[in-house]
Amino acid sequence: MVERDMSDTLIDSHRMIRFDDLERVTAAFSCDGKWIANGARVSFSPQEHVGHLYLDGNVHASTVHLVPSRQAPFTGTNWQIRLNEGGTWSLLNQGQEARMLAGSGHFVSLGKATLIDSFDTTRWLLYRDLGGFRLRPCMRDSGWLALRDGQAVLTGRDEPVTRTHYWTITPFEPVV
Repeated sequence: MVERDMSDTLIDSHRMIRFDDLERVTAAFSCDGKWIANGARVSFSPQEHVGHLYLDGNVHASTVHLVPSRQAPFTGTNWQIRLNEGGTWSLLNQGQEARMLAGSGHFVSLGKATLIDSFDTTRWLLYRDLGGFRLRPCMRDSGWLALRDGQAVLTGRDEPVTRTHYWTITPFEPVV
């Protein structure tokens, strides 16, 4: 199923591009010729730094950082992606139910699912457009997962979309 949002604009340093086909991803999807389905293990890289920075969850501190490698000690770069009812996604750090990517306000952390009025800080909406993939928590007033000052943050809901809002999702293959 594809849901379209006609309101987003991507602004980069050279021009403004109107995206008329922002698609909500609500089922298994293909990314660079690789199939990503419910239960797949993936890594997330900010699109501007693909292969140089990875989203890493620290399960002991319940924090999320960007790190330069998927090799030890950065074991939290392994995320299990789960498809929920309603076409939302949960991102379990290292496959642990109690350590999911959570977003609330401007903060991104690891947390456990807690339902609040049918919305959940650990359920994410995944979108794709001509620029790539974007994520936002299901909370009504949330912004996009973005890169700011070297950290993963949630932008304000009405902030313009830039290259820092795009993420590369790749199947996780442990680096030996």
